[in-house]
Parts: sequence; structure tokens; C-alpha cells
Amino acid sequence: MKKLDLKETQELLLEILVYTDKILTQNNLRYSLAYGTLIGAARHKGFIPWDDDLDIVMPYNDYLRMLKLPELIGNNKKYTLHYRTTERNYGYPFAKIENNATICKFDKTTDKGGAFLDIFPMIPLPLTDTRTYTEKLERLHKKLAFTDSKSKNLVKNTAHFIARPFRSHYRDKMIDLAFKYVALDNSKFLTDSTWSNDRLGQAVPEEWFNNYTNLEFESQKFKVITKYKKWLKIVYGDWRKFPPKEERIGHHGFELFVK
Repeated sequence: MKKLDLKETQELLLEILVYTDKILTQNNLRYSLAYGTLIGAARHKGFIPWDDDLDIVMPYNDYLRMLKLPELIGNNKKYTLHYRTTERNYGYPFAKIENNATICKFDKTTDKGGAFLDIFPMIPLPLTDTRTYTEKLERLHKKLAFTDSKSKNLVKNTAHFIARPFRSHYRDKMIDLAFKYVALDNSKFLTDSTWSNDRLGQAVPEEWFNNYTNLEFESQKFKVITKYKKWLKIVYGDWRKFPPKEERIGHHGFELFVK
């Protein structure tokens, strides 16, 4: 296997994004660049120089349709959609599209798979029992993350190993709770219920996901919500400001190889 450097990793990730954009656009499904990927587009017109992953979000109805697209779950030999419905042992409550010709070796988690694009659903936030809803999701989030972790400390690693069989259980509970209130149509706000670190504080008006524009990203154009600057401010504060030099590193802790 050949180990890829950061630039080569970013080039492979961009190919996944181009493919995903094509499929979603052909099927009239809404999406927006998100998180560090959106900062990269808005601030750098491409990857944040030290970034090692890609993120998009989708309104929940579009996301649920995406999970059933034959182009993503069929016999595509280059890319595969990973979700609980396509892979029993898949450990996350959100979907990924991965490059099958690559493999990641993670430092602190048991993750397996190749170069990936994370796809997060933006889900209605219930108007009643809102804090209880978000607090339950956060507790499940921590338990799920614990089952996936690994450590060089023998005692800690043993605890992670013992918890690991419960991974799919916590994953399913997170998904079921996150989507519990969707059918009630009782919310004007959407949030990334499956993986956000502040589900309540980062909720945004549902109408924001009705209007889109394009931003340049690595000399190509991709979709973002029109109010992307307001969204970035909610999530990051002063997103235009560069972090300290010591924090300008990738945060997923993996090495990428071509098989």
C-alpha cells in the first residue's frame, strides 16, 4: 500500500465531493457544504490548508431520500455509502461515502474504511422537552464515542473493548431519538442532531435550507445555503480568524493509504 500525504489526501477527498455533488444534483436533492469544509470555501476557496476531511449537511427529507439512491447503494465499485441500513457493523449515526480503493488507519478509534465524506442530516428540533431531547442525545453520543475509542493505556483500552459490543445499540438509539419528532412537524428550527457538539445552540431556522448559492472550492463550485455566513458565526463565532499555529493540524488522526 502507498501512504498518501495531506495534499494527495485532499485530492482524493475532492473526487468524492465531486461525485456526491453530481449524484445529489441529478436527483434534485438539497445539500450544503458544512463545518470546516464550509470555512474552507468561504475563507480559502478550497480546503483549509491543514484540513483532512469533508463535511456536508442535508435537510432531513432529502437525507432520507439520499440513503435509498441506487447510485450510492448499488454496484458502484469506486464509492460506497455507509449507514446502518447498508452495513450492520457501521458505527456512526450519520452516513459516509467512502472511496473503496483506499484505507484509513486511525490512531485513537477502531474506525475502518477509506477516504470519506461525512453527510449529516439537519433534523427538526422539537419545541417541547427540547433540552431533555438534546441532553439525551449528548449522553448517547458520549457512550457511542467511548465504544469506538482505543487507548495505549491497558486499563482504558480494556474498558473500551468491553463496551464495544454495545456500539450498534447506542448508534441505533441515537438515530431513533434524533428522528423521533420529524413526523410531528412542530419545529421551525433544524439542527445536526446526530453529531453536533451543541445541538441546541447551533439550531438554525428551517427556512435557511430553502435557498442556496454556490461557492468556489478548489476551482469548482459547490452548493451552500445562502445564509452561510450567519450559520458559520453561530457555529464558530469569528470564523474568518485563523486559529493559533499549534492548532493548525488535522483533527481526525488517521493515515490514508491506497490499496
